[in-house]
Amino acid sequence: MPDDRETVVDLSLGSTGSLGSTGTGTRLMLSQGPVLTEERLDFYRNGWTESFEKVQAVLDSRI
Repeated sequence: MPDDRETVVDLSLGSTGSLGSTGTGTRLMLSQGPVLTEERLDFYRNGWTESFEKVQAVLDSRI
């Protein structure tokens, strides 16, 4: 893609304070940028969404 540039990804973890019967959970927050075009933003968003859906499927299979 012609708008392919280096970006910075920031991941942070925090407690949600609730997750079913266990009482605690973890919230993952992600930001990435700078993003120059809507096309690139969609590309990143779709990639991260797909990745986190795969992680969720693995976690769900362990319950």
